[in-house]
Amino acid sequence: MEISFHIPNANTQFVGDENRPPAQVFREKIMSVADVGTGVEEAIVTFEGIAILTPRGRYSVKLHLSFLRLQGQANDFKIQYSSVVRLFLLPKLIYILNALRTKLVWMKVMMR
Repeated sequence: MEISFHIPNANTQFVGDENRPPAQVFREKIMSVADVGTGVEEAIVTFEGIAILTPRGRYSVKLHLSFLRLQGQANDFKIQYSSVVRLFLLPKLIYILNALRTKLVWMKVMMR
C-alpha cells in the first residue's frame, strides 16, 4: 500500500531549509514515530501453513531477529517480540479424543 502526501513549501509546521525540503522534514518526522523500516532484514526461519486460532486462518510465520511476521491470504501482521506476553500451543481435538478412547479401551481390558 502506498500513500502520497503533498507538503506545500509555504507550510509553517514542517519548515525546511536549503538542504532539506519540507517534504523531507515531514518524512523524517513520520519515520521517527512509525514502526517501519526498510524491510531488508531477512527471516531466520519460515514456517508455512501454520493454523492459528487468533487471528483465525493459516499463516506463513516468519521469525526475524526482533519481530515475527504472520502472512496470510488477506492479512499481514508484524509483531514485535517485546509485545508478546504469552503463547499457547493447543492440542487438536482429534488427539484428545484418540487419547481418551485409548485410555477407555485400556480400562475396559483391565476390568475383564
